[in-house]
Amino acid sequence: MKTKEIANEKSVLMELRSIRDQISNELTGMTPEQIVAYLKKKKTLHSLSVWK
Repeated sequence: MKTKEIANEKSVLMELRSIRDQISNELTGMTPEQIVAYLKKKKTLHSLSVWK
């Protein structure tokens, strides 16, 4: 079986790292209360009913 080589596509790991770095930059300098407010207004992948 031959494997395909992916030349210029971002891997999932690279994409997750870039998202983590972006969030880290946005949270820099915020107080804990500001971070909680930021996370509450951030769009989630799943509705809150999924986690209850």
